[in-house]
Amino acid sequence: LAEKGTRLWLDKSSVNAAVVDAFLSACKRYSEGYQNKQKKKSTNKASKNKGTTEASELLIDGPATVYGASPISLEKAVKNNAELEGMRQAHL
Repeated sequence: LAEKGTRLWLDKSSVNAAVVDAFLSACKRYSEGYQNKQKKKSTNKASKNKGTTEASELLIDGPATVYGASPISLEKAVKNNAELEGMRQAHL
């Protein structure tokens, strides 16, 4: 999935620590192999460009993780009319 540019959203407040650890170790394994491939590519580009450095070589590419609260939690907090009416009826 990382090779396809897939991104993963991790909400540490709702995800098990084992899931986070498993993901981070997978990223580490992927990154090690990816860096080796990139080093070979950048060496070839540098020799073709007579030692010049291209900006594209300096970009970090690979697995991407977004750490933060889930935006779904905020959507769940907003109640629709049916939910509001149900709460009113339950508390009467």
